[in-house]
Amino acid sequence: MTGKNLGSGAVVTVELGGISARSVSSRYLIFAAISLTLITGLVYVFVGMSRRYARTTVSGETIKARYRGLVEEVARLDDAFEAGKLRPEDYQRLRVERKTQLVTLAKQMKGGQEDGERPAL
Repeated sequence: MTGKNLGSGAVVTVELGGISARSVSSRYLIFAAISLTLITGLVYVFVGMSRRYARTTVSGETIKARYRGLVEEVARLDDAFEAGKLRPEDYQRLRVERKTQLVTLAKQMKGGQEDGERPAL
């Protein structure tokens, strides 16, 4: 576009040609297709998130149950060792194995916690 001798406050009129009803309809169709794609994507993301949350909740309960079971195992190991039922090397090996498992589960629980509780070692 060019203009010559335009003074301050001059009125400029622009006319567009070549726009048919077909091109306007095409624009609406393109807009509708893009909108539908975005809506479908959002629904997919939210459904996927809700499914992942449901799996995390179920597995979170499983992790907590396993964690409590390991804490009880460590306590039983301590009791058995104090009662003289385990050799020191067996006790140490088994205790280290259980504690390692507890640390792993504690990290998993920490990643999926909702209410701020902290697992106790």
